[in-house]
Amino acid sequence: MLQQLRMAAGIQAAQRMAPPQSLYAPTQRPGEPITAGMPMGAGPGPEVTRTGDRVARTYRLIADITGNPRFQELADLAAGQGH
Repeated sequence: MLQQLRMAAGIQAAQRMAPPQSLYAPTQRPGEPITAGMPMGAGPGPEVTRTGDRVARTYRLIADITGNPRFQELADLAAGQGH
């Protein structure tokens, strides 16, 4: 039952997302490094943008639902705990 609720929550979240931009569209943030929000590379990390928490929670939820340990690794990276 819990897994079904989580799956439903994930589907609802996906439906609320904005449609993706074309891969070939010009950037909407030309002054922002591509690694902004990540715990590595140029730009602010997840501790500044606070997007890391949301991304980490999403990856943890996916890891719980699918049982795939790669998503837990991604969650740790997004939370700044990766090595």
